[in-house]
Amino acid sequence: MPELEFDDDFRISYEKALASISSQNGIAIGKDDPVMCVATLNNLYLGALDNVMKHHGRALREFMGESAGEMAKTFDKELSGFAETLKKMALENLLVELNAHHMAMSAFKEEMRGLASGTKLFCGIALGTSLFVLIAVVLWLVRGVL
Repeated sequence: MPELEFDDDFRISYEKALASISSQNGIAIGKDDPVMCVATLNNLYLGALDNVMKHHGRALREFMGESAGEMAKTFDKELSGFAETLKKMALENLLVELNAHHMAMSAFKEEMRGLASGTKLFCGIALGTSLFVLIAVVLWLVRGVL
């Protein structure tokens, strides 16, 4: 299939179209030939399409700019809410841990009190036994000496 060279903006050059038709079909036509209307219509269509694309490009850039701002605001709001939630969770966990530590320390204190009571009792018995032995030894010595 024959190929037609396009300009950078994909419009058909009339001179290139005439040369291509002449070389591929063996006929010579002029710029005023009705078939050249196809090239004109193509160029008009491409011009209109280019304008539509530029319009849509501007609208898309404007939309994306507005949307990006709204998305950034929403993201900041959600991130702030998430940070607050994390803070609350951290505080709640801290309170739970502090409460558990307080309970453990209370249990430890009660255990120490129980041990202290047992130690007092043991010390009392040991002191009583020591005094009894001391008195017995003193009496034995006193009787043996007397």
